[in-house]
Amino acid sequence: MTDRAKPLIQANKHPTCRYFKTNASRYIKPNTVCKLLNTDLAAATHTLNEGFSQEKLNKKDILGFKASLYAGKAYVAFSLLDKTSLAESLSCNKSEYTHLPDLDCATLAEAMHKVLLDNIELIDIPSITIVILAELLKQIEAFKLLQGTSSKENKTSPVLTKAFDDTLPPLLESVEDLKKLVGFYFETKPDFYARVMATSAIPTVHVIHTYIIITAILKSTGKPAPGITFALAKAKKNGTTDRDGILNFEEVRSGEDVLTGTSEGKEVVYKKVKIKRSTTNEWEVVIEGM
Repeated sequence: MTDRAKPLIQANKHPTCRYFKTNASRYIKPNTVCKLLNTDLAAATHTLNEGFSQEKLNKKDILGFKASLYAGKAYVAFSLLDKTSLAESLSCNKSEYTHLPDLDCATLAEAMHKVLLDNIELIDIPSITIVILAELLKQIEAFKLLQGTSSKENKTSPVLTKAFDDTLPPLLESVEDLKKLVGFYFETKPDFYARVMATSAIPTVHVIHTYIIITAILKSTGKPAPGITFALAKAKKNGTTDRDGILNFEEVRSGEDVLTGTSEGKEVVYKKVKIKRSTTNEWEVVIEGM
């Protein structure tokens, strides 16, 4: 027992606090105290997001982005061939996918994929091939198998809620009182003491990281820029754009950072960026001098 706790014990031979209404070891079972404490901890950490998956939400954003990208390219190809019905059957906006429930989102992406695959000979675009469509189908299947839900109503992190800010300080104070007062039972009821001390640990608040999707575009032609290596200085993330000029960064902290881009050892991009939290950041970066 700490010296700080001794006055409390001396002043009250049968200590009470928010969780001890009477002589706890005699009249309250350890399970009762643990249950009360866990209820408060759950309220403080906003555990109403059961089943929510930040990973699934991020994967849904990426799937919607890619599906709308390929659909948009195919739409143009079909329109030039006066294949209006085929063009109109495609969903070309990302929100048409991401605003749907998870299963409906995957079904819509599969329908778009089937239209493109069935008419691949009409689409004379290097960035839409059988191989690329096979990769897209794998993404769709992986999204369907991913556990959890992307429901945005459960997206809020505990650190963003006013309820969390209002609940945690008094809870921490009560827990500290509990730890001091329960010392009264250290020798007489060691099992009770150990269980309450173990239960009074405040759970970790998980930080929600964000996703970044970079699309590199050549200023000279307006076409995608593959092979550009981007790096975020503070986040210590780096990667190279694919054949569509796209690069994804996962698990990046929000805040300000510096984005650089190089091609064949030459710096072609240097800019300060602001990364928004709890959402997917989509950046279109224009590459000059190539």
